[in-house]
Amino acid sequence: MRVRSALLVSLVVALLLSVGPTTAVALDDHDQRDDQRQDIVIELQDDGDAIWTVEYHRVLANESEREQFQTFADEVRSGERDVRTDRSTFAQFLPYAEERTGREMAIQDASWDRPTVRPVSDVAGYNATAYSNETQVGTLRFSFTWTNFAEVDGSHLRLQDTFLTASGDPWYSEVGSNQRLVLQAPENHDFVRTPHGIDNNRIVWEGPTLLGPDDYDIVLVSRAGVLGFLRGSWPLLLGGLSLVAVAGGLIWYVRTRDDEWDDDAPLPDWWPASEAFPDRIQRLLDGSSNGDAGGPSTPPADDPVEQTTTEAETSDVDPELLSDEERVVHMLTENGGRMKQAAIVDETGWSNAKVSQLLSQMDDDDEIEKLRIGRENLITLPDVDPTQIE
Repeated sequence: MRVRSALLVSLVVALLLSVGPTTAVALDDHDQRDDQRQDIVIELQDDGDAIWTVEYHRVLANESEREQFQTFADEVRSGERDVRTDRSTFAQFLPYAEERTGREMAIQDASWDRPTVRPVSDVAGYNATAYSNETQVGTLRFSFTWTNFAEVDGSHLRLQDTFLTASGDPWYSEVGSNQRLVLQAPENHDFVRTPHGIDNNRIVWEGPTLLGPDDYDIVLVSRAGVLGFLRGSWPLLLGGLSLVAVAGGLIWYVRTRDDEWDDDAPLPDWWPASEAFPDRIQRLLDGSSNGDAGGPSTPPADDPVEQTTTEAETSDVDPELLSDEERVVHMLTENGGRMKQAAIVDETGWSNAKVSQLLSQMDDDDEIEKLRIGRENLITLPDVDPTQIE
C-alpha cells in the first residue's frame, strides 16, 4: 500500500494561518512564506506513547499584527475558525501504522494550546538579525497523544515500523520548506541507533528533505535497563574486581618486599580520595543513589534536619535540573500544595496533552491527586486536603 504525498500535505499543511479579517495563507511545503514556519515535535514517552505538537509560527512585525494574530488564535481555540486541523487530521494515519506494527493505537487529548508571542530570537529557524528588535513571533500549537507509538522491547524503544506502510514505504516521506521534524527521546533514554547526529538527546530533520525507510531506523535504550544489566551481572563484576585486587596486591608486594612500611607515605594518584568510594560502587550495583546497601543513606522524610534543609532550599531549585515529575511536585510545594491543571500548563509551557498524560501517570503512582471541579482539574499533593480550596 503506497501513500501518496497528498496525505503528507494533509498532515503538515492543513492549518490556514490568517491574521487578516478576510485573507488566508496556506502553510504548504511548496509555497510557504519566509515569515512562517512549522515545527512538528514528537516527544517519546517511557511506555511507548508519543506526544505530538504541531507548531505554527508567524512573524508579527507590529502591534496591529499581534492583535490580529491573537484574535485569530482565539477564534481557532474556540472553534469559530475552521482551520481543518483536528483529531481526524492525524487519525487517518493510524491504519497504516497499526497494519505495519500489529499494535492497536489511538489519538487522545487532542487540543489547541494557548498561543504564545515571543521575540524572534527565541524561535528556532529564524535569522534574528534580519528583523528589527521589536519583531516578535506568534505561535499556535496543536497537541495530542498517540498511544503505542513506539515498540517497547524490554528496555528498548523501536520506531521504524511505526512510520512504514505494509509495503515498507514511509507514510511521512517529506519535510517541507520552512519545516522541521523533531524526535525527542524520553528523559531516561538514550539513542543507540539513529540516521544522523543527535542534538540535545533529539533528532532534527530540517526541510526541505525527503525521508526513506532508513531514516526511521531508530532505537533507544533505557538507562534503567543498563543499570538492571549491571545488577544482574554483579557476580561477574565482583569477580573482575577481585582479580584486579589480587593483581594489585602482587604488584605491591614485588615493589615493597625489600622496603619498610611507611605509614606517612603519600597515597598513589590512582587511589580514591573519598572513603565512600566502595559505597558508590555498591550503590551502582544496587541501582540506587541512596546507599541502600550500606552506603550513606538519605534521612527519612520525617527527619527534622532534612525537612529544614529541604524547606530552606525549595525556592533555590533550578527547574531545568529537575525531572518532569519533580518539577510538578516543586511547583505544587511552592503554591501551597495545590494548583489548577491549567496553571501548570501555563507555568511550564508544556502542551495540554503532555501535562494531562504526566499528571495521570503521577496520580496512578500516588505522587499527586487529581480532583475534577467543573471543567477543570485541581492538582494537589497527597497530604493536602483538596476540599480546603483557597
